[in-house]
Amino acid sequence: MKLYFSLLFCLFTLAAWAQPVNDDCSGIVDLGLLPICSDPGEYTNVGATASNIDPAFNIPDCFNSGGVQRDVWFQFTVPADGSILDVTVTVTGNQDGNGTLQNPQVAVYRGDCAFGELNEIDCASAPNGENAISLDLFGLTAGFTYFVRVNDYSATATPNAGTFKICATEYVAEIIMGETLSTQSCTGTLYDSGGALGDYTSGESLTFTICPQDFHQCIIINVEEYAMENNFDFLSFFQGEDLTGVQLGEISGQGNNLEVQVTGDCATIAFNSDGSAVDAGFKLTWECSTSPCTAPPLVTCDAPVVIPALPYTGEDFSNCFSGNSIAFDPCGSGFLDGNDYVFTYTSQGDECISVSALTGAASGVGVYSACPNDPDATCIAVAGGNFGDINPTIQAAFLE
Repeated sequence: MKLYFSLLFCLFTLAAWAQPVNDDCSGIVDLGLLPICSDPGEYTNVGATASNIDPAFNIPDCFNSGGVQRDVWFQFTVPADGSILDVTVTVTGNQDGNGTLQNPQVAVYRGDCAFGELNEIDCASAPNGENAISLDLFGLTAGFTYFVRVNDYSATATPNAGTFKICATEYVAEIIMGETLSTQSCTGTLYDSGGALGDYTSGESLTFTICPQDFHQCIIINVEEYAMENNFDFLSFFQGEDLTGVQLGEISGQGNNLEVQVTGDCATIAFNSDGSAVDAGFKLTWECSTSPCTAPPLVTCDAPVVIPALPYTGEDFSNCFSGNSIAFDPCGSGFLDGNDYVFTYTSQGDECISVSALTGAASGVGVYSACPNDPDATCIAVAGGNFGDINPTIQAAFLE
């Protein structure tokens, strides 16, 4: 019995401290041809040991604590056709479910996986408490293989090793709105005119257009964070290459992690500030999808919700990003300046109807003889439409 428990203990100890296969450059993990991203938490440096690759320059200068106690190795290959020569290497650990690694450090080399044969190109180390790090590399050589070294930094004796996600993708510059008008890239980051750290200014009227050259059916925009003077400064989203396209939505105030899906070739973003207070602005990113957008389609005069008969009650409607496809209001009330949700009903005549937005945050309802954009459309009745109005009701609208 003693022998049984001794063997069990030894096996458990070996399993707990098993070294990753890529603990040294000789066991390197090949990520393949750019661009490439691993799954979240796919790799680990738990149980890794320090590598010695050079007699004089073994430890990258930027690595905090001057150590590589738990480093692991990867490699990637730049496309031979030269389509990607500027590259961003990203290691993401204990952030948004991408693993458990903390304080990552990364170094990139070229050469050969042999002692004294690797030459460091650049390195980066996350500040203490930051669990993701990106390293931008410019002018890499087409068809060459590059080597990546990942380690964790700990300010104490306790290791910060763990699982992580690693990506090697095409570098996309961070864009300041107002300095660049458009892009053909499928990925990117856009800041307001104040950049990552400054505020925007008053009296701005700026646009930025995204028309990716790669095949796509949907442009997915994520507004990671925004802070604007509420109801005075606005960030708007349009379908198409300019402001003549359908306005998908408009935001103001403060928030984060708002997704906007744009169907078609291009998306246009507009920012407008008034002449008074300013704020921190916004940061948004975008990416392309080869699949169709999953957001509900726009509800416009060309694609309205049909009311088959009266009485009628509908539920679960939302004008959040339902589109601002109507540019003219025959009633002159002004509430059609925002997002619209369009219904159509064919009357037999001589009907008097009431229309109510019973719940929710609708600011106005209107009844028209045709689509309000139609020059021949007339105003039958309207309710609400002013700032702060909710749940408006049209008591009586006569349909001839």
